[in-house]
Amino acid sequence: MRIRLALAQILYDSQIEKNLESIKAKIEEAKLRSADILCFPECALSGYGPAHYTTKDELKADEIDLAIQEVKSLAQNHEINVIVGTHRFHEDKWLNSAILIAGNGRIRGTYDKAHLTNGDNDFYEKGSDIRTFNFAGINVGVQICFDLRFPELFRLLALEGAQVIFMPTYACGPRTRWKISVIEAHVRSRAAENGVFAATVNAAGPYMNSPSMVCDPDGLIIAQSNLEIEGLLVAEINLTQPRRMPDFLKLRRNDLLTFERTAPKKNAKQ
Repeated sequence: MRIRLALAQILYDSQIEKNLESIKAKIEEAKLRSADILCFPECALSGYGPAHYTTKDELKADEIDLAIQEVKSLAQNHEINVIVGTHRFHEDKWLNSAILIAGNGRIRGTYDKAHLTNGDNDFYEKGSDIRTFNFAGINVGVQICFDLRFPELFRLLALEGAQVIFMPTYACGPRTRWKISVIEAHVRSRAAENGVFAATVNAAGPYMNSPSMVCDPDGLIIAQSNLEIEGLLVAEINLTQPRRMPDFLKLRRNDLLTFERTAPKKNAKQ
């Protein structure tokens, strides 16, 4: 089974109407390029709290709700599956979310960022629901930015049958350029160790610490964007392609996860 993934590396900030214009343009372009799933970066719709707002008091729930409805209409009108990053107000708390919107305009699922940076903690609460979603006819998982540093949730998604794991990201900072190679290594490892396709999409703009990229289940990069520059990266993946590496999920030692650890014996006196 082949499927075309599109990653929208765009500029955005706290101006939601302006962000919507960029999102609309990329939806139209992705449709013209026959993409099946289009993924946007972390908080591409709303702007990312620590980068684009001073305090969470500036976040407006009603404005976000209307913007989400607009993206749903765009997905339906263009009959394309969209994963859009945004913050949202839910059950009296702000969450950093990725919303999966099907080509019929219906929401198929929402993932809330589980691991928060120090900056995130000033704006959002932690998500706690880890699951896969049937999306565009395949099994999809989602992680957001800092989640990449924690391999456990990727393993859980793989064990649930995820075929593709998307990672909307906002990785930026003039003093953290060293992260470029580290993030690439993490993305490749998450793909290879779990036998899944991994797709990360970062924002455009100065001092970005990761390009957008797609890795195959062997951890090889099959498509990569230009760092910092706006654009749409499109990659066709073959979900039935044979792997070069063994199935690590089947070879792992579950017995080592449950054995009891005992304190080492003290050395006898001589």
